[in-house]
Amino acid sequence: MANRRSALAFLAATPFLTGTGQSPSWRSIGDLGSDVYGTWENRATGVVVNVSSRGINISHRLDEFWIQDPGLVPSFSLYAMQGETLQLMQYDYRAAPILMQAPVTLTRTQLAPPATLLSQADTLPSRTVFNLICRSFDRYYPFFTERRVDWSSVGRAAETTVQDDVSLFDALAGMLRLLGDGHVNLSRGERTFNAGRSVLRDRLTQEWRASGSLGTEGAFVSNWAQSIKASAISVLDQGTYRSGANDALEWGCIGKVGYLRINRFSGFAAGAAPRHAQIAALGQALLESEKSFTNTTHLIVDVVQNGGGNDAAALFIANHFADRHRNAVTYQCKGVSDQAVYLDPIRPYPRLITLLTSEITASAAEIFVLMMRACSHVRHAGEATRGILSSMLPKPFPNGFMATMAYQRVFGAEGKLFEPIGIPPTFDVQLFPHGDLVKAYPLSIRRLAEAANSVS
Repeated sequence: MANRRSALAFLAATPFLTGTGQSPSWRSIGDLGSDVYGTWENRATGVVVNVSSRGINISHRLDEFWIQDPGLVPSFSLYAMQGETLQLMQYDYRAAPILMQAPVTLTRTQLAPPATLLSQADTLPSRTVFNLICRSFDRYYPFFTERRVDWSSVGRAAETTVQDDVSLFDALAGMLRLLGDGHVNLSRGERTFNAGRSVLRDRLTQEWRASGSLGTEGAFVSNWAQSIKASAISVLDQGTYRSGANDALEWGCIGKVGYLRINRFSGFAAGAAPRHAQIAALGQALLESEKSFTNTTHLIVDVVQNGGGNDAAALFIANHFADRHRNAVTYQCKGVSDQAVYLDPIRPYPRLITLLTSEITASAAEIFVLMMRACSHVRHAGEATRGILSSMLPKPFPNGFMATMAYQRVFGAEGKLFEPIGIPPTFDVQLFPHGDLVKAYPLSIRRLAEAANSVS
């Protein structure tokens, strides 16, 4: 159900450097000099960038295994070099380079790519590919202990069933299913598999079957999601409803209480608008919402149906609501130093905030929840989040296979890890209790607003 961060959005999956050290001096990628020539590797992801007079070549490395990047890593516009560290940026925002994006950070390595790189189109024995994929998860995936999976034992048993690429896909899907991780995907041609498990989605599946509907399960779930969204908007005072940022934000008032619904952390402008247009649309929507909240003393921020998007967008919006400069989130990846993310608002937000979540709240939306929870004027209500906070790391393999996996351990300001259990609210509010997938949610919003109005 989650609108998870795209595996292609590699930059969004890179730990932020916000608030740490001095800003580097960014230069156009067209100005690459011989001092940058050589091989650079991101140790957290195994992405290797080789720079020469012929340009930039990107590959993925796992020990002796190298494979050409098929386009998972975007092209770059800017670079900055500090000693043995190279940073690459996708979009050229020279006035403010870190604008809804984060740099890819690489260190120089003496390794050199082989003369001929493998590609996804190349064919290797099925068991060789099986071992490559299993080793990649063993190298980068950080949650086997938390998800209670003995990866080595499971792999030894599954390998005996691999005879060809069809049975290879089946064996891998069976292993990955044990993880129950919505950021774990496997694909080959038209075959796809997602390892995620959702209690709420299972309940909706049961409702669909019991309804006798002639429509598809997907259509049933989509109609339910739209009806839930409409039910929340119906609680608002007449004439106060507004929307902005390509309907990513919707808002209004309930008495002296403002209500802001954040539907996603991406797609803030229509179509394939460039990143600066996206951020401009988002900033304008936040300003417009504040005009509507002029006479309010309290704000409900609703990310109940927000399945994610871009961590940088989550940081941008969290900064709008923050009270002061503070550490909010820390990213931890194998092979690199921890990276802290800081909130740094222009001015303290003037209202008390109730943050509302559910099991649907996932991925970048959970990063937003951690950032908001760091602030003293925010209380967290609703249901626990999904528990898939890491971004997705995409990896290509021969025989046409591709996998994505979580690779970051994300800690809140208090140093706690919430994957895979989800982020529990401070105040439990059952939005979708058993036997009621429709009525409790808007009623809960109304009751939260009434409680806030009573003390305004």
